[in-house]
Amino acid sequence: MLNKTKRKEQECSMNMTQMIKASRNVVKQSALGLAAAAILGAGSAQAITYANWTFNAGTGFDSSGNIHDLDENNEYLEHRCVPVASPAGWGPSANCAYAGPNTWDGYAVYGPVPGAPLPTDNFTLGLWVRGNDPAYSNSDLGRSSLLASNGDDPDSLWIGAIGGNWAVSLGWPGDGNTVLATFAITPATPQHIEVTREAGSYTVYLDGVLVAGPTAAGDFNWDNFCVGINNNAATGYSGLFGDVILTDVVPRSLTVTLDSPSNGQEYFAGAVSANATLQAGTTPFTVQFFSKKDSDVSFTQVGGDVKSAPYTADLGALAAGTYQTYCRVTDSADTPATDYSTTNTFSVVTWTDNKGLGGTITYTDASGLNPRSSPPYAPGYVVHTFIGSGTLNVPIAATADVLVVGGGGGGGTTIGGGGGAGGLVYSTSVPISAGLTAVVVGAGGAGRPGNFWGQGKDGMNSSFGASLTAVGGGGGAGWDFGSAGRAGGSGGGACRGNDSGGSSTAGQGYAGGRSNGESPGGGGGAGSQGNPGTDGGAAGAGGAGLENAISGVSTWYAGGGGGAGGNSCTAGGAGGSGIGGTGGPKESVIAGTPGVACTGSGGGGGGYNEDGGTEGGKGGSGIVIVRYPYVTTYPKGTVLTLW
Repeated sequence: MLNKTKRKEQECSMNMTQMIKASRNVVKQSALGLAAAAILGAGSAQAITYANWTFNAGTGFDSSGNIHDLDENNEYLEHRCVPVASPAGWGPSANCAYAGPNTWDGYAVYGPVPGAPLPTDNFTLGLWVRGNDPAYSNSDLGRSSLLASNGDDPDSLWIGAIGGNWAVSLGWPGDGNTVLATFAITPATPQHIEVTREAGSYTVYLDGVLVAGPTAAGDFNWDNFCVGINNNAATGYSGLFGDVILTDVVPRSLTVTLDSPSNGQEYFAGAVSANATLQAGTTPFTVQFFSKKDSDVSFTQVGGDVKSAPYTADLGALAAGTYQTYCRVTDSADTPATDYSTTNTFSVVTWTDNKGLGGTITYTDASGLNPRSSPPYAPGYVVHTFIGSGTLNVPIAATADVLVVGGGGGGGTTIGGGGGAGGLVYSTSVPISAGLTAVVVGAGGAGRPGNFWGQGKDGMNSSFGASLTAVGGGGGAGWDFGSAGRAGGSGGGACRGNDSGGSSTAGQGYAGGRSNGESPGGGGGAGSQGNPGTDGGAAGAGGAGLENAISGVSTWYAGGGGGAGGNSCTAGGAGGSGIGGTGGPKESVIAGTPGVACTGSGGGGGGYNEDGGTEGGKGGSGIVIVRYPYVTTYPKGTVLTLW
């Protein structure tokens, strides 16, 4: 099993990256004190996610980024969702929808799922449920539909309540349709239902335990999808349901992944820890770790047998050099299963100064200018630039300047408003403790495809540790899905009418521009509000960004996306500060352009022509940059923390 650690790669149009090559090609990370996070059961962090319908805030957005959103205003949609807080134990991603007792006020969509075709074989569908008592609206009929891929037809995967039980069947459980599994509803306890279809056969799991299958079946399709309720007051679902996630087939055989040390990583001299993640199998488990220096002939077990989570071992205080390690797991089945991880190679280096690890490392002079990859200036600054999430690791405490920019919002479609810029937070004299600080870089929000009218997606938050968070930009408004822009770090532009742009986050950006007639507003930027659309003139330009020279080169960040050309405006709006996306022109098939990557800028709104809407531009990804003084000598008595 290959180690599947993901490294996010993004293209950045930054002057700095045109001038400077990365100072190190090997990803470096601290290893002391790494917590083991063993995941036991069916879930697989490496699974391909086809769709993740979150149902937060009364919508069915697909958070996988594959745009299978169930929130479009078409003939199949019923918007009757009241969001509630996730029940205890469901985790932060379990956004729930509620259908009130004896009502059918829930969420449903009937018809083909928007977006690219979903798989009809070799997939796993899982969802969290907590049915009321009873879990249906009409006790005389005694059943309710919670999810069906093709209505009541026998080629449909149907999940719902019947009597006091959950039922998973092919078509609703009647008319001779095949019932795959039934199990009791526990009204006080959330339950996780997971169905896998592989090579035409179904297996059903409840809370990670096999309850039925494999059962061979015929065809399957997604032609008449519904979630939450059946469009009938007599059969409405009553209870909670959380994220509905569709992935490729989740592995069920015992597997072990060596998460740390990761292959190709470089660590600092000192104690190094290893940890593993397990999937499936029969508890309890026995995990063993083996390690050797590259020059040694054979591996030696380290840390003894580990029989409970966290599955971790101390590899010892390692001197500088190259090492290899792997782990082995054995379960407690009647016929025990065993699995081995890949063998990962890592290096240990010795500190020579205070420069840390993480991101792309460059150096500037004492004035904060003239960046270069090596050698450091003395005096001068160490600069860490993160264009993807990672970890900053410093050997001693430092006081730093930190720039955090969230991902830009996507442009709306069909005379769409421009996407709002990601929030921009710049703070000086930030205290950084010795050791590890988590860095999160938010992705830009997707622009709405032209054939699906609606808003652009919000950008994702960026953060530095627990102290600094830049909120993702708000998506631009789209036709027939409410004309106001979405809120964010900076707000998205409005679409039509005389509506307002989305609001901004205090101290991080500005609101989106208003619409005027059918002339959309531009998305807000970090430096100014998005411009309003002009009835009979151009659509609103995106709000200005802000310049910052923390990297050693003055660079613009967080410009708003321009609104699109429409029925009452002559042209699409320009992107803010030249980095926000430009709105699509009037009567054209040209889509809104994306915000510049690694600037957190909003995408341009998508236009409209006689053939329909055009796509909104994607928001630019965010960025995090950290700068602190370079030190070559330490005061007498300084204690170095080796991570």
